[in-house]
Amino acid sequence: FDAIAFHAYTTDAQSVIDTRTTLYNTYNLPVWITEFADQNYSGTGGQATMDEVWSFASTIINFVESTDWLEVAFPFGKGKLIRALVYTYVLPGVMYDLQGVNTDNSLLASNGYPTSLGYTYFG
Repeated sequence: FDAIAFHAYTTDAQSVIDTRTTLYNTYNLPVWITEFADQNYSGTGGQATMDEVWSFASTIINFVESTDWLEVAFPFGKGKLIRALVYTYVLPGVMYDLQGVNTDNSLLASNGYPTSLGYTYFG
């Protein structure tokens, strides 16, 4: 099975869309986002606010749901956003330590229940 897989850690959801669209248009292969989070690794500017994380998540969800060649997307550490036929759903994961990623991206609370952002992905 051929596909292009990548991780996306950025505070700019549109850059994820633009780069992945370029990859698809260049190689004409399905695309998998194997991890993604609204995360600033630049060392300047700080991390995203919760409102910015929500905006990032909404943009990525809309992109996944409206893009046939984007087969799967995995929110970092907490689950898998999967496009299957016409349905999009998330399989929850078990990671509780985000390993330095902005905790506003957390999809599961320490009690094992989805956060409000998690419910957005989990449905």
